[in-house]
Amino acid sequence: MTVKRIPSPEVLNQESGHGLMKAAREQHLHKGDTLLVDLSGTRSMDTRGGAWMLALAELAHSRGGDLKWEGESGDVAEFMELVEPGLQAALRDKPRPEGFLERIGGVSLAVAAETREFGSLLVDAIYWTLM
Repeated sequence: MTVKRIPSPEVLNQESGHGLMKAAREQHLHKGDTLLVDLSGTRSMDTRGGAWMLALAELAHSRGGDLKWEGESGDVAEFMELVEPGLQAALRDKPRPEGFLERIGGVSLAVAAETREFGSLLVDAIYWTLM
């Protein structure tokens, strides 16, 4: 459970985000580690910079870690307030894919429902034919 600190560039945008992601990958995060982005030197950030922060959050979460940031001020702090809900959503557990037995159960229920519909239509057809 260590904190791995990476400094953010002066301007965080599409181009500079590549370097930030590269620095994050070089940190070799392990389960329980925290990736700390130091935004004290960042004076501006655009939406692409926010997307890079989201990518950092997903990277940290995929490796069992956490993303935190510190030192934001001015426009960067306001922008991070806007982006924070998306970053928190990225850290939530994603639903696991359906297993084999769950798929079989789903198909069985679908077949039963279709069979019930077929039976109902068959009874209706016979009824209206006799009428």
